[in-house]
Amino acid sequence: MRKGISPVIAVVLLIAISVVAAVGVWYWVAELGAKPSGIGSTPQATISIEDCDLNNERVRVRNTGGVIVTQNVSIYGPKGEIGTIAFEIHRLDTKEIRYIPINLHENETLESGTEYEVIGDLPVVTFTC
Repeated sequence: MRKGISPVIAVVLLIAISVVAAVGVWYWVAELGAKPSGIGSTPQATISIEDCDLNNERVRVRNTGGVIVTQNVSIYGPKGEIGTIAFEIHRLDTKEIRYIPINLHENETLESGTEYEVIGDLPVVTFTC
């Protein structure tokens, strides 16, 4: 009588080893393709509104992000959208601070003590004049 494992058990063991090896390679390859968070990520455009010039309908804006701001944004008050800031025209370099005009819709004004929101392709910013 021959000693050893039966051919059925050998096949089952080979299949199990192959599946475990394939799963291990799959996770290893997937991990190589993933970017670590925070390293090599693209900087985001972000702003803060620091002051309102009610007479000239403009706001002092600070670029707090790591890229130039060129996206247009909308300004919303308690009753809805009141105007826009055209960063497409008034681009804001990184770390730059300057007054930028608000293109107010007809019959809209900036009011002292009112809270506004800046909404667009940037993170939402709230400010009070």
